[in-house]
Amino acid sequence: MTRSRILTVLALAALAVSTGCTSLSLDRSPAPGTVHARVVDGAGGARLLVVPVYISSQGPYDFALDTGAARSIVDSRVASRLRLPTSGTEQTITGVSGTSEAARVRVTSWRVDTVALPDATILSLRLPSGGSPELSGLLGSDMLSRFRTVTIDYQTGAVTLS
Repeated sequence: MTRSRILTVLALAALAVSTGCTSLSLDRSPAPGTVHARVVDGAGGARLLVVPVYISSQGPYDFALDTGAARSIVDSRVASRLRLPTSGTEQTITGVSGTSEAARVRVTSWRVDTVALPDATILSLRLPSGGSPELSGLLGSDMLSRFRTVTIDYQTGAVTLS
């Protein structure tokens, strides 16, 4: 994936502004664990942390771990393939690259590596394609904040969620 595509995707997610956003219904905190990630180096010293995400026993899908993204995002092609149910109306999100409409989809029975994630409503929109790695989504702070601490070790590619 070119540096500009990576930055566009991350900027869109990090600066997403929600209008009419419903709150997440997360009844319990997820169990702690260690996630094995790949560190992908880009142009200009940019680094991207890619984690394996499984949805309904399908995957792994490459998601960027994005601590600056307010909401988690799944690519609309993946959401369609998995027949993720929509939840409510589309939502306008705004980022550096402009404004987009994102569907709200309900995700149940999903995990990052071996760590289970709580059922949630996340956003779905078409992410840029043709890059390396081909991203299927972003795991944002809406999910990461459910853990007390998130520790990233870029040397070993380990992400500890506790």
